[in-house]
Parts: sequence; C-alpha cells; structure tokens
Amino acid sequence: LEADHPDWVTFEEFGDGSADGNPLYYVEVTSPDSEIPLAERKIVLVNQSIHGNEPGGREGAPRYLEDLLLGADPAAEGGDETRAALLDRVRLIQTFINPDGWTAGDHDHVQTGGGTYLWARQNGAGPATGASDFGLGTDLNRQAPWRGISHGDGPVSEPESIAFAEFVTQLKQQGDIQASVDIHGEITDAAAWVMLSSGQFDLDGAMNQRYHGEDLAVDVEAALQD
Repeated sequence: LEADHPDWVTFEEFGDGSADGNPLYYVEVTSPDSEIPLAERKIVLVNQSIHGNEPGGREGAPRYLEDLLLGADPAAEGGDETRAALLDRVRLIQTFINPDGWTAGDHDHVQTGGGTYLWARQNGAGPATGASDFGLGTDLNRQAPWRGISHGDGPVSEPESIAFAEFVTQLKQQGDIQASVDIHGEITDAAAWVMLSSGQFDLDGAMNQRYHGEDLAVDVEAALQD
C-alpha cells in the first residue's frame, strides 16, 4: 500500500520490538494535498488485535486501508472526493502491538516449523524461553494503568505497552487525538458469552453496571424518537 500510494501512506516501526523481538508497526494515512497543516488535523488512533487470538482486526485492517486509499487517492481507480476530503482533516493511524500472539498462529509461520498454529492471547514469553506459541507471556490488554485492571508485573511494564505509551504521548504532543479504539475480534462461540466490564467487581456489581447501561440506552433512544 505504501508503494502504491507513497504520498498518502507512512508505514514505520516504533519502539524497540516485542518480547520475542518482532517489530512493532504503525501505518498512517492522510492527504498529501490538504491545505490544513498536519498539526491541525484530527488524529484517529486505532489499535488492532491486542489479543493475538482475536486476529480479525489485524487481518481486516490492511483490507480496510486498501479500500480507503482506493477511494481517496484521485490517482486510483474509483476515487471518491468525499473520502479525500475526510483525509484532508484527519490523520488515521493504526498500530499493531501484539505481533507475538498473532504470529504464533500465522499460517506461514506454522508451515515453516515456527509454531503450533495456535494464536496466543498474550505477547511472547521472551526469547529466553521461546514459548510464545503457547501464550505464556503477558496479556497486553491488562497493562493499562487503570483502576481494577490486573497488572501482573505492573502497568506499562512490557516492551509493547511501553512503546505504545510513548507513541501515544508523542502523538498527543503533535495534535489532537480526537478518537481512539482498540479492535478486538471474536473467537469460537464468543458471541454466546456475556461480556462483563473489566475491573474487580463481583458478579452482582458487574451485572448492575450492565443493566444500568441498557436502561440508559433505552432512555436515550426514547428521548430521541422525535
């Protein structure tokens, strides 16, 4: 994508790599022709597949970016002025911070004898053990410095989360992070599970939060009917 749309795409490494020594990448898409200075464009930050066994984000992101660029780049077939105008105002930045967990289940990695074909939720266990394929590392989604999260060795202690925190801090210095999201992905039968809020609530407390959220959504929808 960077080769096909060199003026629109920046694809680079950040940080010092993962626990198993895999590179951490980010990709940025924004218009090269906008009259709006880069520092004044809104930043939209999307992290993909922080859990390696939820590969949908990581695998879907390049196809999404491909569609976006085909629609936005006027030099591409099927260019769309609306998308181009959006990227005049927005820096879309996607990050990939768990290459260990994703690589553990990657087809090519397995076919060459490098893994057991089981995506790992966690990052790698580090090069000393080489056990990343079995998910013996750290759940990076529990690395946030947030009340109720189980930190293990402490918040922001893994190389991936340290790199991500530094990356986000640098972005904040460059401009306004207007929105951010982490794209997970369903695993087998995940849709049948009830997703409770993170944190150290007992079941009653977690369910009360869920019911409160549902009631709030009903009230908001009713208020907006007219």
